[in-house]
Amino acid sequence: MPHERKGRSTLEDASEARARTGSPAVVLDKEADVQHVVSLFRRGSWDRQLLDGARREAQIAEQGAVDYDQKPWSLLYQALINSLGASPQTFQMVYPFTAWNWPTQQVGFIGAAQYDFCSSSPQWSAVGMYASGGDRFNQAYQEFLNVIVAATDDPALRARIREADDALTAATNDYTIVYNQARSAYADDPDVQDNVPPFSKWLGTPAGKGWQTQITRAEVKMTQAQKNYDALVDQAQTPGLADAQNQFKNTEFYSKLNDPGLSTFPKVPNWSTSQNAATWVDRVKAGQGPAGGTMGFTNRDASYDYSNTWAGGSLAVRQFFWEVQVSGSWQRMTEFETDQQLEVSIEFDALDQIQIQGSDWYNGSFLRSKANGPFKRGYSAYGGDGTQAVFGKKGFVGLLKTGMYVGYKPTFTIKTSKSTFNRFLEQFKAATALRIGPFTFSAEGGSEKSGWNASEQGQTFTGTSTSDTPLIIGLSISELPNGSDEQKTLTAQEPRGRCYKFGGHEGDVLAEGVTEEACAALGGESWKPAKAIAAITPLRNLRVNQEGAPFTEVLQGPDAEMQLLNGVQHVSVFPPFNLLNGGPDHVHLYRIRAINALTGQPVDLHLMRFGGIAPHTGAARFADQ
Repeated sequence: MPHERKGRSTLEDASEARARTGSPAVVLDKEADVQHVVSLFRRGSWDRQLLDGARREAQIAEQGAVDYDQKPWSLLYQALINSLGASPQTFQMVYPFTAWNWPTQQVGFIGAAQYDFCSSSPQWSAVGMYASGGDRFNQAYQEFLNVIVAATDDPALRARIREADDALTAATNDYTIVYNQARSAYADDPDVQDNVPPFSKWLGTPAGKGWQTQITRAEVKMTQAQKNYDALVDQAQTPGLADAQNQFKNTEFYSKLNDPGLSTFPKVPNWSTSQNAATWVDRVKAGQGPAGGTMGFTNRDASYDYSNTWAGGSLAVRQFFWEVQVSGSWQRMTEFETDQQLEVSIEFDALDQIQIQGSDWYNGSFLRSKANGPFKRGYSAYGGDGTQAVFGKKGFVGLLKTGMYVGYKPTFTIKTSKSTFNRFLEQFKAATALRIGPFTFSAEGGSEKSGWNASEQGQTFTGTSTSDTPLIIGLSISELPNGSDEQKTLTAQEPRGRCYKFGGHEGDVLAEGVTEEACAALGGESWKPAKAIAAITPLRNLRVNQEGAPFTEVLQGPDAEMQLLNGVQHVSVFPPFNLLNGGPDHVHLYRIRAINALTGQPVDLHLMRFGGIAPHTGAARFADQ
């Protein structure tokens, strides 16, 4: 059983040892008559999440108050899941305010803001704080691979693997310490506000350049130690482990950070999104984007019970819910917290869910196949009996981001009591921005110039953000190891269309419904897509009628009730492909992922829905499994 230390963390021990000796961080854990190096990354994941929150609280404490009102955060969480159609089993609301303004990248490059947001592991909380310098999921996945037993019957090879593992863990500890020291410096930098600039970009600034050098130096050593370990794992017998390790380190799945200040920084595992921000905004402005939505609550509503969520609860939110910006300074709006007549409504011109996906360095199937190990001694799936958890709240590879909810052009309407209205009126007139929870409403040039309005008769404040930048509202969370399958997303189908014999869409039509590549193979000189196809991401769950009724072709109501074949117990519905035919009616193709309770096997259904307004009907069929 691992040796427990009282009153100190392994990270503290390692940091002090490194400071005294300048040597790599080596903290020993006794295992019978054998000593192993303790992994600081694996053992300290939960502590680092708490530390991020403590740092933020310390920064706000300097302003003289830390008594955050938690109730409106819970009310907004409930309003969001109701408006978005999101499930509390997968939804996380995030703060502080995070803009979705990531530039479109060339192949082989990724922006710092996109990399930091997509790769950072979510906080284990229904309302989670985003820290751009947080633990990276890609490192957590690599650590998962490193705790799978590399089985061999050769005692000499087994001893060499153990020695290489200790050397790798020591090198990783050295990297973890330097990285966390850089995170502390980033958090203390007065020029950093709410993850702006993001951590990776900050490493390229004068304030972070020295830390970039140290992190790069430590990463080079860690990477070499990983290569030495992987070379021995290649000789072992654990099915799929060597392939997964080789897949992870394949630099074809990596990208360079595009900031000029990071030109010497090593490549990072690539993360992509199903749409880019600029194109998405253009579509919305052209009237071709997703629909909007409205959400709201009153101070009289009862707090939402977070025990219904995937996290089973929520850490205290360390941010004031109501704030107004006047003369460049944010001020807390305490009168809004206590006004029992307050009602707030928030309307977005467009709401959407954007898929987030790691490149093929990540092998989710292998992770699921090793959900129960075999893990190295001292580790187990969910902890207990003195072991370190791999998954779950106290694990180091517990959560994966599969998507993000984004909103555009929010409008607020706040109705208050007469006394609150009168007290806030002058601040409102001088405001240049307003915060409601994680949402920031910009008023460029001031509230009056931006068209914001205060109605004394109605005791209401209204305004629309002047910013054209979409904001990130929340996340789709996949709880590993099995959630990654439930939240599996689908990629857009390759467009198909009409193949013409001559250029300019002229001459004989050689084929219908073929890809552009297939058209060229047929000798066609031009090709025209038949329809625009949007990407698919998970949207909501449906409850399935379990009464054993025969298969039906009817899907009813805005939230839908579907009767399926006997034994199908759970389905996830994906937003439609919009097949834009130019007419008033659209045809929507859904792919539905189900689990057959009788066989335990996944089943794919295809459903075609006609029309765009509920109630609607459609025809469904089983697809090839």
